[in-house]
Amino acid sequence: MTTIAYKYPFVAYDSRETIGNIIHDDDCNKKIRHNEIVYFLGCSSCDEVEIIAAYEGDLSLAEDMDEFEGIVIEKGVVHRIVSGEGKMIKEPQRPGRHFAIGSGAMIALTAMDLGMSAKDAIKQAMKRDVCTGGKVRTYKV
Repeated sequence: MTTIAYKYPFVAYDSRETIGNIIHDDDCNKKIRHNEIVYFLGCSSCDEVEIIAAYEGDLSLAEDMDEFEGIVIEKGVVHRIVSGEGKMIKEPQRPGRHFAIGSGAMIALTAMDLGMSAKDAIKQAMKRDVCTGGKVRTYKV
């Protein structure tokens, strides 16, 4: 899995890619730019194309997708996306609200609740979650 955190004005994310609890790659870039939309996805890399296509309008693809979470930045607005039960849910986030997704999300949320930045929250998740690791990358919204 992964950990991706948002706290205004940054999205921070780790670079570890796992298969189950086995580390596959510690230098995976989880940021994808497509059609002026920026995606941060915590999923199998083979699902990325389908997730992007579903988000951009081909909702028939959402019917066969595994569950996933992601963060999408579209026209300066941060959205949390979730799939499950054959549909994709897109939730625009209120300004000033911070959140995290992935296997280390609870650790990152706690760190941000205690005043840490999104980047420092990912560093905390890396200490406690075996599926979060590698490098910490940031993106300014």
